[in-house]
Amino acid sequence: MVRIPAPTPFCIDVTDTTNAEYAEFLTAKGTDTSGQPPECGFNTTYVPGVAWPPDTGHDSYPVVGVDWCDALAYCTWRGKRLCGRIGGGVEAIDSVTDASTDEWTYACSAGGKRTYPYGDTFDPAACNVGGGTLQPVGSQPSCEGGFAGVLDMVGEVDRWVQACEGTNGADDRCTERGASTDDGTDYSVCTTNLLSPPPQRGGQDPDVGIRCCADP
Repeated sequence: MVRIPAPTPFCIDVTDTTNAEYAEFLTAKGTDTSGQPPECGFNTTYVPGVAWPPDTGHDSYPVVGVDWCDALAYCTWRGKRLCGRIGGGVEAIDSVTDASTDEWTYACSAGGKRTYPYGDTFDPAACNVGGGTLQPVGSQPSCEGGFAGVLDMVGEVDRWVQACEGTNGADDRCTERGASTDDGTDYSVCTTNLLSPPPQRGGQDPDVGIRCCADP
């Protein structure tokens, strides 16, 4: 992880969670899905809904096809948390683009100083956006920022964060951050890369993965 020197410091993973890392989680948990919050009562398996098991040679590719509850359980198992409000806890959906309060936006934008993680001018080649094909995590050193050592804050996959509307279950709307390979310029902006409406908590999409935050 990389320590982010926010007013309340936090840490964020260097890259997205890989297939190999997620496989360790599945091996450790087996069929035990106990301990989830009530809104995840629908989640009876942590096995990704698509692209699992991964193709041979894809251990270092980002895991995809996980729902919000899978992502939460994985980060918790690692002793971390889903990225949310600076200082810990749930972020309001209408505040996730605010670098002064949101961990993801703060880390992506260098504390609100950059439009894109690597600077203020869009570079279509800097990060893996627009191509539609995943790569091993950290493949593009040009996709570093907004702090040194943090890679792929945009591109590759969207990532679940700790910002949801409702606590009813699979149909709740939860926010994802970071442009996927299918997204382009607008979704690469650190402060505006949001899907509207937000996806459902129980969704398992082929372009959605995991990155965790933690206390320093």
